[in-house]
Amino acid sequence: MRIYSVSASWCSSSSLMNTASINLGDNPYLFYSEKRNRFTALGCGVQAKIRVDNEVIGGCMSVCNNEGSLFMRTQYGDGCYGIDCCQAMIPYGLKNFTLEVRGTSNSGVYASCKFAFLVDSDWFHQTSFPNSIGPRSDIPVVVDWKFSSNETCKICGSNTNCSSNNQSFVSCSCAIGFQGNPYLPQGCTDIDECGNQSLNLCVKKCTNMAGNYSCSCPTGYHGDGRRDGIGCVKNRSWLIPALIEKISLAAYFISSLEEKDEVVDDILDARVVKEDRKEEVNAVAYLAKRCLELNGRNRPTMREVAMELEGIMISKGYLMNERIRKKVEFNIKNAVDDWECSSISTAVFSDVCINSSKEDIYPLKFNTV
Repeated sequence: MRIYSVSASWCSSSSLMNTASINLGDNPYLFYSEKRNRFTALGCGVQAKIRVDNEVIGGCMSVCNNEGSLFMRTQYGDGCYGIDCCQAMIPYGLKNFTLEVRGTSNSGVYASCKFAFLVDSDWFHQTSFPNSIGPRSDIPVVVDWKFSSNETCKICGSNTNCSSNNQSFVSCSCAIGFQGNPYLPQGCTDIDECGNQSLNLCVKKCTNMAGNYSCSCPTGYHGDGRRDGIGCVKNRSWLIPALIEKISLAAYFISSLEEKDEVVDDILDARVVKEDRKEEVNAVAYLAKRCLELNGRNRPTMREVAMELEGIMISKGYLMNERIRKKVEFNIKNAVDDWECSSISTAVFSDVCINSSKEDIYPLKFNTV
């Protein structure tokens, strides 16, 4: 809750007050927020203090800026860095206190007047300080509700968090994904993140849940549906023509390479397209093509495959030599139709065809029906 408070000022040319008493009355539940507020002093060469029952519990001092600018606006943003302006945190549970301010220098910008006040730090950095501050300006501060720990967390409503900074008081706040008054039985209600695009990270479908939301992809897409994740990627349709033409997936893979002369995105997983370099993908694809050579004698050994894969990983800029590519190319149309096929299980391919009348192993059958 935001309320207005006053500032203490000290001006060398007048007899205006140099103290100001701030209090929240006798309400046992109201306290100044130690998280949202900052004790602030404004002016060139100022000394400011906070007193509670004549005991100093906090304060700060500023020095003068030789550049002649009262409020520091630098490459680091607007802020109070001890030059013509200083700030200090306040203790937990602050209710009634006195501000005290006096000048330590009569030179520089605003040398005649110094100000001290408690202020909402968010408002302070957004306002047009110092032009908007005067000896008796109304300054916004944030007040929290806090209850005696004897009342425990039972005072908090549903969908809330209960916290205690010490053993004397507890406070309530709405849980993440909820908003409202945490001290009412049903005061915290669900935030509909899906109704406000700035509150969710979904790219396609957003489903609101109690205190949260979930993202998903519509039919025909896959992924996590989030802008900070994979998103929604349209499903690849490369399995469909393979099934229609009744050819093995391995043969369809080779046929795609023959037609495009490079690996096309339609036959690759979306993560491969997104994360890997085109040159490396092509190199691995043509190595796989060599492994699918119809004539078993022309296929690379496992040692050769391992060496080539290691070379691709070591040199990120790996490009396949054109001479090697021409050497491993072959014509699928020459495949005979009367091969006898048997199925084996490997890490990559499932269809293996064997010519029972010859020594060579022919691991593909173009027409499997």
